[in-house]
Amino acid sequence: MDISKDIIEKYAKKIYGFAFSKTRDYNDAQDLSQEILVALFDKGTKLSQIENMDAYIYRICSYTWMNFYRKDIQKRKNLENASMLEFVADETDIEEEYIKKELHEKLRQEIMYLSKMKREVTIMFYYENKTSKEISEILNIPDSSVRWYLGESKKTLKERIEMTEQGIYKPVKIGIGHNGWTTDYDMFGLRSDVLMQNICYVCYLKPCTTEEIARTLGVAAVYLEDKIDKLLNMDYLKIVGKNKYQTTFFIMEDKFFRESKRFMYKLADKVSVPLYNFTVNAMDELKKSNVLLGEYNDNFFMWSLLMLTINNAVHYINELVSKRCGLTYIYPKRKDGSEHFVSATMVTGEAVNIDDEDFKEFFLKCEGCGVKTRTSDKLNSLQYDIGFFGQGWRDFDDIELNQLSRVVDIIEKNEIPNEYDKHAIANLVKKGYVKIENDKPIILIPYLKRQENPILYKYYDKAQFFERIKKELNLDEIVNMCCEHIDNVRKLIPSFLDKNETDQIICNSFTNQYSFLWNLWKKGYLQTPSVEEIKRLCTFVYEK
Repeated sequence: MDISKDIIEKYAKKIYGFAFSKTRDYNDAQDLSQEILVALFDKGTKLSQIENMDAYIYRICSYTWMNFYRKDIQKRKNLENASMLEFVADETDIEEEYIKKELHEKLRQEIMYLSKMKREVTIMFYYENKTSKEISEILNIPDSSVRWYLGESKKTLKERIEMTEQGIYKPVKIGIGHNGWTTDYDMFGLRSDVLMQNICYVCYLKPCTTEEIARTLGVAAVYLEDKIDKLLNMDYLKIVGKNKYQTTFFIMEDKFFRESKRFMYKLADKVSVPLYNFTVNAMDELKKSNVLLGEYNDNFFMWSLLMLTINNAVHYINELVSKRCGLTYIYPKRKDGSEHFVSATMVTGEAVNIDDEDFKEFFLKCEGCGVKTRTSDKLNSLQYDIGFFGQGWRDFDDIELNQLSRVVDIIEKNEIPNEYDKHAIANLVKKGYVKIENDKPIILIPYLKRQENPILYKYYDKAQFFERIKKELNLDEIVNMCCEHIDNVRKLIPSFLDKNETDQIICNSFTNQYSFLWNLWKKGYLQTPSVEEIKRLCTFVYEK
């Protein structure tokens, strides 16, 4: 069979996991894994003929396991030697078969929770009857270190065997995102891998060794080590002391979430209408300038243009509050070259104990998938993915920007689309940003062409925006509100997080930009968009 090295590397861990789940024995699992690999090599099937590799590997595993079980019906009973239990329990009634079996099973489980070096030394010494000298040669460590590991293992296992059973750990699911930019939206597994999330949660509650993580989660340490290495490499975990791990990012839970939501409810009520009035003036001038492309109504345009106003206002308020409260932060540089904070949320629903029905609705529904700023060679864009209209994450990146730029060329030059253009247009039609009418593309989102004397600059340039917004808002009152909020939430942030992480958390606790749109929508300043409009709502593109 033309089994490649890549196939073996990809499935080796899965094969070992299958083998151990069947045998529940380290040595048997190793033997069964080898037999499965041999069986794979012996088959005459070509890889090109296999439609579902996962299913094919599983069939080979199952077939080999049946043969293995028939040959080895009398399982080896390494752990049933009384001598093996001597280092775990000083007084064990070996005449009680039931108790002995329970201890054997408990011992086998606890050994699998040991960290890598302790586990290997323990298995070699007690399972494989190797001397400490032989182990030191195999692992390339001093004989004295082997004896130390054995002593620590003996002490740990004795303590664990004699302990009463703890409550069963209930796995958590953490909502993971990023603040900044990343080369991998899955964040190297953290976003989708629930086991990685639970490692981080356990180490968030307190620093833990690999053994403590394994026991808490009820997962053999061998399955955790690779994931811990990935978390360390991305600095999502850090090493504290000699051998413990601690999570480096904040996990927002019920109390903090409720406090931040309540503040944003109050702040949005204070700020939203003045921001709306500012935006009305900007929209009137932009409409008169004849530099806007796209087919949409005024309400749809206002949803998009308000994003620019809100985004600028939030940054301005943040700047004033940060200066007053001494808040500064920079985006952490990760090993992959990206720069981002982890945004982690774990709200159980217990936070919803609210009498005010309006606030309760706001609390439950006013969410989104982040503020997206994107850029290409020719265009800039801003997009909000608004949760309260059912929007999830929408892919809107430099690919879509380049495709939109090309559509504008086709429209203005009245060109006939080539095959590549047709593919690009089809993608934008599917996402709702373009439609085809009379065989011609029409843009359905606000697209602002470059101007000699840009109105956008007049309203949204930083210095000019700040001067204009001072006339609309009572900034002293707003800054005082934010500083009071900071005092309330600071005590809800764990002290082990560094200042950079803490300051970023505080700043983002009063910058939920969806809150302002929600407030204006509920007050009737913004009308509910149609189902089709929601697909492309809050997307604004402008030429550099």
